Amino acid sequence: MERNIVLQENGQPETLTFVSTVPLTCETEKCKLDMVLTVKYPKGNTLSNVLLSRCLLDSDLIDRCQGIGCITQQVKVAMTPNLYTLNVKDIHISGYLYVDEQVMWNQDTVQAKIKVIDLPSASCYMTAGVFILSFQNNMSKLSRRGTYILLKSRNNEFEIQIRVTSCPDENLLCVCGAAIYYKETRLIIDRCRSTNKEGDIFIQYRPAMRANMKIFEGRHGKLIYIVLDNKAQVRIDLRHQSMTLTVQSSGYFTDRMDGLCGQIGNNTWYHSNDVQTSQPLVDWRLLPGLSLFENYELLLMTLTPQMPECDCSLSSYETSCPKSSAAKPQFLFHLKETTFYWINKTQGTNQIPDYMFEGDFDDEEIETKQPVKDGQLANDSCKNMFMTSGIAKTCLNRIRIDIDTVMNICVALATSYQNSTWMPEVLRLLENLCETQLNKRSNSTDLGELADVNIEDIRQAILCPEGCYGNGICIENGCFCYQGFSGIECLTKIEVTTTTSSTTMPTTSSTTTPTTTTTSTTLAPTTTTTVITTTAPSTVTITTTPSTTTTEMTTTTEVPVSMVTCDTRSSHCSTVHVDLLRSGEFVTKCNVTLMQFTQYGWEPVGDVYTTLLRYVDSTTVECMLPMVTRSDDFVNVYRVQIPKGDNMVLRTQIVAVLDSLCQMCDIYGGCTLRTGTCFIDRRCYRDKDTSPRNICLQCLATYSKNTWSSRIDNFPPTLEQDQSTISVINGDIVKTNITARDPENMDIYYGSNDEGAMVSTSGEFTWHVQLSESTKRDGRYNFVINVTDSCGASSTFVLTVLVKQCTCQNGGLCENQVVTNNRTDYNCSCSSSFTGKLCETKVNGCHSDPCFPGVHCTETSESYTCGSCLDGYQGDGVNCRKTCASQPCFPGVMCKDLSSPYQGFVCGACPKYYYGNGEKCYRNDEKACERTMCSDLVSCEESLDYPGYHCGDCPHGYIGNGTLCQAFCFPPCKDGKICTQPGVCGCRHGYQGPGCSQAICSIQCQNEGFCYQPDKCFCPPGYTGQYCETELCPLGCANGGSCLGKNLCACLSGYRGHRCEIESCSITCLNGGTCVGFNRCRCTEQFKGIFCEQAVCEPDCINGGVCVRPGVCYCPMGYHGRQCENGLFCSFNICLFRVEKSLQTLNKN
Repeated sequence: MERNIVLQENGQPETLTFVSTVPLTCETEKCKLDMVLTVKYPKGNTLSNVLLSRCLLDSDLIDRCQGIGCITQQVKVAMTPNLYTLNVKDIHISGYLYVDEQVMWNQDTVQAKIKVIDLPSASCYMTAGVFILSFQNNMSKLSRRGTYILLKSRNNEFEIQIRVTSCPDENLLCVCGAAIYYKETRLIIDRCRSTNKEGDIFIQYRPAMRANMKIFEGRHGKLIYIVLDNKAQVRIDLRHQSMTLTVQSSGYFTDRMDGLCGQIGNNTWYHSNDVQTSQPLVDWRLLPGLSLFENYELLLMTLTPQMPECDCSLSSYETSCPKSSAAKPQFLFHLKETTFYWINKTQGTNQIPDYMFEGDFDDEEIETKQPVKDGQLANDSCKNMFMTSGIAKTCLNRIRIDIDTVMNICVALATSYQNSTWMPEVLRLLENLCETQLNKRSNSTDLGELADVNIEDIRQAILCPEGCYGNGICIENGCFCYQGFSGIECLTKIEVTTTTSSTTMPTTSSTTTPTTTTTSTTLAPTTTTTVITTTAPSTVTITTTPSTTTTEMTTTTEVPVSMVTCDTRSSHCSTVHVDLLRSGEFVTKCNVTLMQFTQYGWEPVGDVYTTLLRYVDSTTVECMLPMVTRSDDFVNVYRVQIPKGDNMVLRTQIVAVLDSLCQMCDIYGGCTLRTGTCFIDRRCYRDKDTSPRNICLQCLATYSKNTWSSRIDNFPPTLEQDQSTISVINGDIVKTNITARDPENMDIYYGSNDEGAMVSTSGEFTWHVQLSESTKRDGRYNFVINVTDSCGASSTFVLTVLVKQCTCQNGGLCENQVVTNNRTDYNCSCSSSFTGKLCETKVNGCHSDPCFPGVHCTETSESYTCGSCLDGYQGDGVNCRKTCASQPCFPGVMCKDLSSPYQGFVCGACPKYYYGNGEKCYRNDEKACERTMCSDLVSCEESLDYPGYHCGDCPHGYIGNGTLCQAFCFPPCKDGKICTQPGVCGCRHGYQGPGCSQAICSIQCQNEGFCYQPDKCFCPPGYTGQYCETELCPLGCANGGSCLGKNLCACLSGYRGHRCEIESCSITCLNGGTCVGFNRCRCTEQFKGIFCEQAVCEPDCINGGVCVRPGVCYCPMGYHGRQCENGLFCSFNICLFRVEKSLQTLNKN
């Protein structure tokens, strides 16, 4: 094992090699050797300092060694980035061997020691006034608005950009936006667009990168922590329209960072190309449109190497690569993780909407305004604050920090801000300085300078500075201010007085001075509330009339009015935040009215909509805006009022829902279009933006701000050449490409002035030259080709085609071509009687051997004639094809001539021992002689020639081809005898007697059978077998039956059964009769006859009656009764006559 490995926090992964120098064997034929690696840290260490690529090394056992060792395994090991100060210097790695999943008996544990070098973390602070306290504790200050790179790692893994603007009503600049990029996840907190808090945080990420960045919030949403794995942590403190940032970076980024925060681990700032030079702050300012805030695609690839991921301090045989849990962030505040809240809120938005940030276009630095207080007074205020500050007492006095640098920042802020503003900013800086030092040691057993400090005392001092200055109480989220105070420290004072007044007419007025706003409400009876704030509100007159009332009521309410804007490019603008100015107020609804700017200012238009609200914190509510718009104005402006009870308005706010790209609104001057923009079809466009529906139209603000204008920057397509000439022969096809390119990359369309020519969409010109007989002469033809882009700009191209006529003689034809360039020559296709370039020379017909080889050629006056094809061929003499008569197939392959209209032949399959197409066959590897192909009297040899083998000659006294050898007798044998041996005549095998015609059976035929072939008997009926030894019907057939097969008799008529032993009736007995003998039926009592076909009537029918069914007679006319015994007697003479006649007839009978 390699033992001299040193890991550094900002270093690359190292390779740890394990080598077995002796062979290891086991009892079974195959067994498996595994090694489980375990990392052991000193007692008290709670963090995973190193990670391995795997914790289980597996390999098959081998019993002999090659090269440097028997078994070699390697793993990657790297140090884990961290924000803390680690005391660990050496780390031990142990390896435990397992054979077939069982711990090896009596093993020596493999040990390795790795030295780790923990690099210190560093912090960068961005305060109000845009003072920067760099990683090296150097102080600098920005003096120009714009977008800056605060820091950027050189492997493009981590970057923070900030936006700097003028602080509202202050003398300094401030940070209004921050954009953080880490491992393909982008988070933006932007307050540069408006004071509306909705959409402050925007997250753009890939699904696999969700875990890279976590968001925590505290202090009622005014404090945000962003944790980036274990590599960095960002703290953002939010103000009304600005923020401050603190970045704590791990040693992982040592010598890997650039930007306003400088380098980590060096006192010099660097260019991104590593040139050591003092770089001006303005060099980190970005050009407009090229920041993370815009819809800007990052093209740089993260260059982070693949890092190990296995925490082997948790390993076991069953867990080969346990994942280490990231160190839990340590906060001094009670924070709530809101990562998935913001992910879900921005889910479905693929692009971050862009807008025009005015600060990016500043060319000069901001002029410093007159200081609020002089430097000495500011200096004294800061010293007094440090001496009395609980944070300074409990923490900062024990931290190695240049207090002069912090003092300079404090004095600069105190000079430019009011007391209620600069003190919170300095307290935030002191909090950050203390917190970052505590974070470094929060996971270390050695707190060093802070060892004797009570952490709870520090937490309390930071959570609620100076005990909320006596203006509030300290709770888990910070200070909860008493009525009349606000802010994180409850430093902002709000004076409230209450008086009583009387009812007046329905009117509402608001009067504002530069530093105070007085609001009075008069009801019957009611109170007047005066609120003094430190903002600089505007003076607006608003008249309010309740939309629905049951009794007449007049209200005069003087309320503070302000305007905020909501940018539809970054938010749905469905809600608005309204500050109540003091806590303790309980309201339940919002009243919203559409507003219109007139010569008298902002006036309400239409109905008052009552909408829902929710509390954001104790002094801020969120009101829903109704889904109503005004078609006659291009910006929707709403008045949002917070009523208390039925007759009092606590707060009035004007909200303009606009697109910041082209729209801007002012509480004094209404809403207007920005310079160089258009508002068309209710959407904003920059000057020279192209219409999304028609690329031929543009926003040209100098011509029209509300309608599309034709493009002025569209240029026609350009051609590679102005004119081209092509020479062709009549009958050719002209094909040439016309190459054009449009400067704006629009689609190009081609056209020609000649209907006979065609130009494809790709610019291919095609013309089939087919001049008529009347125009068959050389000529010049010009084609005008128009090349037009999608917006109608066109260029002209002239193509000239020079057509030459074909001059072939004696019926010769020109060989036409597809011509792409000039054609300088052509060939003639001559008849068989002429030759030459132009077919000008008559040729001897037979001189060129035009007939098929072997066919006779005869000269004629015009040309020649060819005789008949040779035997085995068919055709016209010029072209002859083989037939089966020419034996074209391989020997032994069947050949078949094709029937008309087809000509030629087809061969069958190759013979045995060959493969091919039948016409050509090739010998395979099968052995023919192994199948006894030759006579036993000769030898057999394998052969490539058909039939694939060769038999030797028959011996003396035998004749044949070797395949069959037959004895030879002379003179020839007579009387049916054959030559059985050379010169010996005898009967064929199995025959005897005169003429050798009597067959011989080795066993005599039985049961009167006779021998008709050698050892074959002809058996009489009822017997079978080679010698008629088997009787088919051993029990015999009864009643004259004959045996047909085994136990199968053919019975005579009247008998049935296997042996014909059962008598049967030829006709089935009817009416339930039973067959009792040959054609004898036993009938039931009601039927009779041979087959029981006659019914029985008892007594019998008389007078000619017929028994038709048992006991039923069918009587003739004149009789009735059961036996037809009764005659018919009528009262008429005719009926008596008939009766008498009937009686006379019966008497005669």
